[in-house]
Formats: sequence, structure tokens, C-alpha cells
Amino acid sequence: MNKTLKSAIALSILFLLTQCTTSKKAVIEEQPTAKKATNLSKNDDLDGLWILESTTKNGFEIKAGTSLTIKGNQFSLYALCNNISGKWTISNNQMAFDQGKGMTTLMACIDGYEGKFTTLFYSATKIALQGTTLMMTTPKNEQLIWKKQDILSHLIENQWNVSVNSGNGVQVTEGDSKLTMTFLKNGTVSGMAGCNTFFGTYKLEKGYLILENVGLTRKLCPNEVMTIENNFMKNINKTRFAIEDAPTQIILRDTDGSMIFILDSTI
Repeated sequence: MNKTLKSAIALSILFLLTQCTTSKKAVIEEQPTAKKATNLSKNDDLDGLWILESTTKNGFEIKAGTSLTIKGNQFSLYALCNNISGKWTISNNQMAFDQGKGMTTLMACIDGYEGKFTTLFYSATKIALQGTTLMMTTPKNEQLIWKKQDILSHLIENQWNVSVNSGNGVQVTEGDSKLTMTFLKNGTVSGMAGCNTFFGTYKLEKGYLILENVGLTRKLCPNEVMTIENNFMKNINKTRFAIEDAPTQIILRDTDGSMIFILDSTI
């Protein structure tokens, strides 16, 4: 075999080896990097409203609207019947429920879903957070998978009745003058202030709802209605509220932590 032929063969082999290596490198680079789960050593990372998305327990069908609200080391569970609250401790992705410190409302639950679900919930011993997905795992390796509720979507997907308007001793409950709030996608807010209609703009900033440019129509109303309206507008003009999100409610608190409004969903 002459030198020219040998050189040509050697170059061909080198070219093929280079192409193969390049191809393998390209395949490796295209593989997505898995998102790492957060190591949970405290509860603060979990604050907010979580909606149950699925479970791996065989034969268990979840119901839409099952939710979990977390605030520090306290939680509130809703399985379409009672509101169940309690406390837990989280350390290194391990979770333990505080015994004897839970509370529940006492509605009769007809279909048994709540009982079956809470049995599964309280059997979880491990917890992991991956992005906006929360996973709880039982010793039998059965998982509850929760998705974080987006507060802005919750605000604009509902029309809200104001069931509590606190401050100056005025509490608005069912049967009193109607107070409402509606938040639109364009950043405007409006509603009934008792007698007149209020309007303004809003934005969300670092866990706070900020109301701005608030105005009011000027219709004359009976004195008792005006008392409620004046208090409502005084509270609205506090302008900056911490938000606590729940399945059918939103609680707005003043910067000092005192409760100002409870908004109940009408949808």
C-alpha cells in the first residue's frame, strides 16, 4: 500500500472519530439540567396557599379545591368540608405534626372524602420543595403533590365581598351595607364603599397589595351608611396591605399586623 493511500485512510478515520466525539458532546449538552429540590430546614419558605394537584396513592381520587394554607409553623387544611388547622415542625426535609394543638370546625361531612384525605395527609413524614411544587411523602412512599397558588391570578379571577371592615369598632357582616372589591387585569380596582362607588389602581410588591389613586363618587346617604363608608375609605387609604391567601378568602392586614379586611369570594 503506497504512502498516499495510507495517508488518505488515516485522515478518513481521524475525521470519523472527530465527528463521533462532536456528536456525543452535542447530545450531552442538549440534556436539560434537573431543577434541584430545596433543602427544607424551616417553614418560612412555604408561606402561602397550596392547591392539591395529585396523589400517588392507589385508588384515591382527589377533589378539586383541596388546599393547604401555610404561615410559618402553622397550617390550615381544607378538604371541601371543615377548616382544619394545626402546627408542625420541619427539619432537613422531615416533617412532624404537633400533637394536641389542632383545631377544626364541626360540619358533618357526608361523603367521607375529608376523613380519608386527612388520614393520608397526617401520615406524611417527608417534605420537599421543587420550584412551585411541594411534595409530601408517607412511609409507604405515597405522595401528595401541591402547586403554589398565584395571588395575582386569585385576585383577578374572583369578585370579592368585604365581610369584615375593621377599625374604629366598625365590623361589617352579612346584612349590613354591601362592600365589594373587584380587581381587573389592567391594574384597576373598584367596588361599592357602602353607598358610593370607589375606584383606583393596584399593584403587588414583595407580598404587599398597594392601592393608589383612590377616588369616590359623592352621593348622599343615610348617616348609618355613611359611618360604614367613611370607615371603609379610611381603611382603603392605608394603601399598603400584607396579603394572606386562602381558598375562598383573602385577608388584608395593616403593616402593624392588624386585620383590616376579609374578602370573601362570590364565585
